[in-house]
Amino acid sequence: MFRPARMAVILMAVLVLPINYAAASKDADVERRVEQILRRMTTEEKIAHIGGHNDFYIRGIERLGVPEIRLDDGPQGIRHFGQATGYPASISLAATWNMELAQNFGRSIARDARSRGVHVWLAPGVNMHRSPLCGRNFEYLGEDPYLAGMLASEVVRSLQSNGVLATVKHFAANNQEFGRHGISSDMDERTLREIYLPAFEMCVKRGGAAFIMAAYNPLNGIHCTENDLLLNRILKGEWGFDGAVMSDWGSTYDGVAAATAGLDLEMPNGKRMNAETLLPALANGKVTMDELDDKVRRILRVTMRAGFFDRPQVLKDIPRNDPRSRKVALDLAREAVVLLKNEGGALPLDPDSLKSIAVIGMNAHPAMPQGGGSGHTWNFRQTTILDGIRAAAGEGVEVRFNAGNITSDTMAMARNSRYEHVDADGVTTAGMKVEFFTNPDLKGEPALTRVDSVMNYIWAMNAPAPEIPSDNWSARWTGQIRPTVTGDHRFLLRVDDAARVWLDGKVIIDQWASGRNRVVTASEPMEAGRTYDLKIEYRELAIYAILHFGWAPEYNKAAPPEVELARECDVAIVCAGFNSDTEREGSDRTFELPYEQGDMIRQVAAANPRTIVVLTGGGNMEMESWINDVEGVFHAWFPGQEGGEAIAELLFGEVNPSGKLPVSFERVPEDNPTSASYHSPDKKGVFYSEGVFMGYRGYDKSGIKPRFAFGHGLSYTTFEFSDLKVTKSVVRQGDEMSVSFSVKNTGDRAGATVGQVYVQDPESSVPRPLKELKGFTKLMLKPGQSQRVTVPLSPEALKFWHPSARKWVAEAGKFAVLVGPSSDDLPLRAEFNLE
Repeated sequence: MFRPARMAVILMAVLVLPINYAAASKDADVERRVEQILRRMTTEEKIAHIGGHNDFYIRGIERLGVPEIRLDDGPQGIRHFGQATGYPASISLAATWNMELAQNFGRSIARDARSRGVHVWLAPGVNMHRSPLCGRNFEYLGEDPYLAGMLASEVVRSLQSNGVLATVKHFAANNQEFGRHGISSDMDERTLREIYLPAFEMCVKRGGAAFIMAAYNPLNGIHCTENDLLLNRILKGEWGFDGAVMSDWGSTYDGVAAATAGLDLEMPNGKRMNAETLLPALANGKVTMDELDDKVRRILRVTMRAGFFDRPQVLKDIPRNDPRSRKVALDLAREAVVLLKNEGGALPLDPDSLKSIAVIGMNAHPAMPQGGGSGHTWNFRQTTILDGIRAAAGEGVEVRFNAGNITSDTMAMARNSRYEHVDADGVTTAGMKVEFFTNPDLKGEPALTRVDSVMNYIWAMNAPAPEIPSDNWSARWTGQIRPTVTGDHRFLLRVDDAARVWLDGKVIIDQWASGRNRVVTASEPMEAGRTYDLKIEYRELAIYAILHFGWAPEYNKAAPPEVELARECDVAIVCAGFNSDTEREGSDRTFELPYEQGDMIRQVAAANPRTIVVLTGGGNMEMESWINDVEGVFHAWFPGQEGGEAIAELLFGEVNPSGKLPVSFERVPEDNPTSASYHSPDKKGVFYSEGVFMGYRGYDKSGIKPRFAFGHGLSYTTFEFSDLKVTKSVVRQGDEMSVSFSVKNTGDRAGATVGQVYVQDPESSVPRPLKELKGFTKLMLKPGQSQRVTVPLSPEALKFWHPSARKWVAEAGKFAVLVGPSSDDLPLRAEFNLE
């Protein structure tokens, strides 16, 4: 059975019409009220207003009725203020190619935000997926600016029409996390205009975005927060953006330069744009009062326009754990997962023909992996892949699990470790007793005592409990562990700021000196069945707080237990990939699977030819060494709290796969068009030498075939595309046009596919990509059903940025439209002429 969200096939013409949010800036009452407040503000109040406070707030001015504005992270949900619904990562939304789901997602996030009183959501992110190595790709929407711009602008529109303001980030060309504060993204203007700016422009013009977040990195040698071309001339000038530009957290490097270049709001505080810096600059004319007023005016305008001055932001009738949000998270996960390979119809699995299933890998249980950093959320619930498979397989199938080698993964170790303690009544009970102190020295009586089952904490900048401050606190865990095997055991600790560990009174790990995030191991012999006392002390001094701790027998590589399990079962399902430790903000990731998971897949496939692999991560990863040895491969991205249920439904055919890749998957890193110019050898700048030929544009130019093409995604049914028509054979400059075609489900299952529309300009005066995505639509069809699809093409679909004329042009001549279900499968072609 196919169970996607309801999809429309001819609404793209409606969806691309401009909304009236930008026009609301002309509303006389809003402008009048803003000017009244501005005239009454002192210079000091104006400067204070353009610097955030308390990490995630815009300062209010009580005497003038200016409310305090609460911001919060995205894009996988609402990050702070306790538990929240955990949605699939943004790259998952891109893989759905579904505009209606983007709309539903924006509405759902708005409800989650308003249930917590959040005014501004720090998402969506629309940086291009230039290389699979970027640690933050999971927060973005793929390699194509049109696909990313359409989906993101729809999220923006839906979010803002439901009372929460969007922040589109990271402006611009923040395409790597390594050295992001200093390494400049260097490129020619055409590359910037055609690839790295269009999604932002669509969010401004089509979406009406209220806030734009300037990136950490320099662009062509000038930091984005100080880049006059980017902020003043293009964003505010050419695009007519009347909202406010905020900095990323800590991305303001020079207060005066940022103030004159168009930065309006420094976050998380006014470290650079403050009274100490700006008052002298105002006095000596380096910054004008008009520039300062414009910043305040922009912030007041968008917050007043949204109604924040006239109503409470909290909607108490929306539950924080909202069933509607859970449904949207599940719908997104179902449509995002991409079936990459299905050899011999190995999928879907038939539980009636199976007696046993081996589920293998640390990403299968006991939690759903997600990307790390500011996008991380603490979820109300998680249905793991193991949970989903057990529920879907039914009682007649034995489902067995082995996590594989978890001894180098702090999160997997933490989640799989078990503890016990003696309670106040002298009864041995599961979990560790933990005492929290409101000082960093474990002094006095604990402010809070509780029992925790695992030690797997990312408190980040939050307090661990309402009774505890966010900085300068400490905690002590006490209990016992009881090994089940005799031999050496590994103890693994990840800590930020400080911790130490005792086993039976002996210090085995000492990291009591304060320091940033680091991982430490120890190995100790233990006897099966014996109880060992365990004590862990932790202290947090400032900013970020993390503690992961776990223990396990040293891994036996000579006889891996997961391989033996695979050999004993009818089918092996290996869950491999990345998690919030290995793919996260602030660092880039590897192309190779971490924790020797590639070796695990190869060994399992050798033991059981019926091996299916489920991958998690923000993009491509090494597959060449094992993909020919397995029957099926799903790419699940980071599928959110409902991901386990969705993946199981797809494995067993309750849902028909319909996800399509929003990024090309190379065979090896060297095939990627950006491989020669991704990391900077001198750590100063990266020149984007591939130019506009990034992603599928680059593969088309080089002739190198990726392992899986942009737009690829298999189904359990088949589709036929036919009868392509263009509305005009001759088009005048500036004319609107549309293309129509038929799609038929020729298989025996209901399913969905995506009609992808590419435009080709074979006669251009400058080198242009062989084809570029300029339209798409997702449609669901029953077996044997055929449907006519209409997709509009705007005049902009024919244009490119002319390097010498320095403007967008569409050159007269022959054009072609190519249509099909994938960038490498375009059976339909029609031509027209532009006069």
